[in-house]
Amino acid sequence: MKRISFLGLLLSTVMLFSYCKKSKNNDGDKPFISMKINGVDWYDNKNVVIGSSAAGGTYNVTIMGRDDDFGAEASSFSAIFSRDADITTGTYNFTSSGDGATVTKVNGKTYLMTGTTSGASFTLTITGVSGTGSVRKLRGTFSGVLRGPTAGDNIIITNGQFSGY
Repeated sequence: MKRISFLGLLLSTVMLFSYCKKSKNNDGDKPFISMKINGVDWYDNKNVVIGSSAAGGTYNVTIMGRDDDFGAEASSFSAIFSRDADITTGTYNFTSSGDGATVTKVNGKTYLMTGTTSGASFTLTITGVSGTGSVRKLRGTFSGVLRGPTAGDNIIITNGQFSGY
């Protein structure tokens, strides 16, 4: 009888911990950024900055994070863009010189895209906006091709997701 009780307790404990353990890409209300870089998972839910601001008739969005264990180094990601109209849900193609996306420490190199970088592209879709003013939170998806330090040295970003809420 003691053996059955012990096994029942052990099984209950294992099930409890399995149930409570969150997957890498399911953090509930915690801000996160995730993507695949050339098919390799990149993820951050600790160093995330996702926000929007407005000043002088210009509306800005900043999305930044750092995967502390991507490959052998800490890799950072940022996407920044500005528009003359309020930024709401919708798709934003990075086509102006003020738009930019960067990934560092991929094979020891930095990859980037500005609205005028030849051979590069970046699209960000905002699927949700919560709050107003300085407490505005965003969520959405992104993808693109970022260019490395030499011609033809590109990375492909797929399955990009972000959420500030």
